[in-house]
Parts: sequence; C-alpha cells; structure tokens
Amino acid sequence: MSNGGIGDGILQFPVLMALRKAHPGQSVVWAGRRDVGELALAAGVVDSCLPEAGMPYDLVVQPNSALEASQRALYGGRFEAPALDAAAAEPPASQVLRQLGLPPTIDFGLGVLRAAQPDRTVALITGASSPAKSWPEAWWMDLATFLPPSCRLFLPCDREGAALAARIAGAVAPVRATVARVSLVDQARQLGQCCAYVGLETGLTHLAHALGLPGVFLWAFEGYQAYRPGAPAIVCSRVATPTLVKIALRL
Repeated sequence: MSNGGIGDGILQFPVLMALRKAHPGQSVVWAGRRDVGELALAAGVVDSCLPEAGMPYDLVVQPNSALEASQRALYGGRFEAPALDAAAAEPPASQVLRQLGLPPTIDFGLGVLRAAQPDRTVALITGASSPAKSWPEAWWMDLATFLPPSCRLFLPCDREGAALAARIAGAVAPVRATVARVSLVDQARQLGQCCAYVGLETGLTHLAHALGLPGVFLWAFEGYQAYRPGAPAIVCSRVATPTLVKIALRL
C-alpha cells in the first residue's frame, strides 16, 4: 500500500518483488496511486490493483512512513513499518528487506521494460513538483545543446513541466528531441530505450533509476540518504553546474 507520489511508490517495488519470491503462492495487490499500480501490474511486480482500502490482508508494508491509526483500522492484517537508518551505508530498501526477514537484494522488477540494446538517447527529466527542486532553465539549455549531434533527447514530462520541456526541445534540432506527456507505463517503456538520464528529484527520475539507467540524480535537499538511488546513479546537488554534470555523464 502506498499513499505517496510516483517516487514513493516505486521505492517500494523491491519489497514487493522480494515478497513475491518468498511467497510464490500468494497474490500481491497494489492499493494506492493508480498510475503507479498500473506500472507495477505491467511489469509483473503485482498481480492486481485495488485503489480502495477495506480488504483484510496478511501483511501490509509501507516502508517510507507509518500509517495513521485510522488507516490501520481499515486493514485486518499485520502491519509492518520498518525503522530506517538514513545514515547507514546499507541502502534503505535493503534495510527494509532485512527487517522483514527477506534477502536484501534490491530488484525493482522493471527489467522487462528495459531495452536490451538501448538507443543513443539521453533522458532529461526537467519537471519538478516544487520550485525548490528545480534547475535553472539556462543550465538545461546548456546541457541539451552540449550533447553531441548523434545523441537524441527524450523529455518525459507532466502538465507542469511540458512548457519547459518544449523550450528545451526547441533549442536543438527538432528531429533530435522527443517530448512525451503519456501514461506512466508508456514513459517507462520510452525511458527503457534510453542509455542515460539527468533528472531532478522527482518520480520520473526514480523511475529512470529503477529501470537501471545510469545517470545523474540532481538532489534538492539534505537528507537524500533516506531515498538515495544508489548505483548506477550519481547523486549530485541541484546546484551542480552543467560542467559537473557533463563530467559525471562522461560525455
């Protein structure tokens, strides 16, 4: 069950995958945000989606935060809220798995959506839910125009980020850039065709990492340890200049 955004939901996929493997005869049901549930269903992370609460479950896992007492009362099953040590070297997802008595191997389950032979396409994930998470538009332009002509750009976006993505695409040759406002599942499939990403602290960046793309994660705030994406991503501050990002991408 997840009551957060896209990134919050995706960060729970390793727990769901571990539970599937540990209990192959049981069904895993997603209750929460519909688009994340559709992604989990398309990748085989869950068996079905149930946005509504009210069914009894054998186990309810919400790694990122504790449920309110009123929410707990809706579920007949055992509730687990693992305590995370943000300062530990062990990734948060591994901590959750270990506390549940499961192998601490992180598998987001999205490999089926990743292309075996990625295109020479870099995803620029420019939209953010808050101005505090944003990167200057001039820096995005610098990075986009720096990429070699043989490299295409993919700019997944939501309603808030569509205008900026369109301006960045307009700064390069039209045939090199694709702006996509499509379903989360389709965005995952298109991200899976990319060879790398640069993204802000947003759900689509968590998605790019969960797909296994190497890239640069532009983190906005302190405390990233609790949600750090880990390898193969490189976590940078959002104040990192385009030059540092170019070096990190090794382009």
